[in-house]
Amino acid sequence: ANPQLDDLRLLCVVARHRSFAETARELGISKAVVSKRMALLEAAVQEKLFHRTTRNVSLTAQGEIVQQWAQRIAQAMQQTAG
Repeated sequence: ANPQLDDLRLLCVVARHRSFAETARELGISKAVVSKRMALLEAAVQEKLFHRTTRNVSLTAQGEIVQQWAQRIAQAMQQTAG
């Protein structure tokens, strides 16, 4: 399955906060939704994207690559829309 654009955007927010809980709070969704969508994204790209601890999450090397890719897609879409 291909990664969903919304999940790629979500990945960028998670990376900024280094927290599923903070991401959920900012976006007004539950932490469980954030976690599930990131798990689906990992399944879609067939890579582990996060190092998870009880206190925070950080991107793996592969996660950083996917985040950079996601940011480029988001920027290209903004330019196209604008």
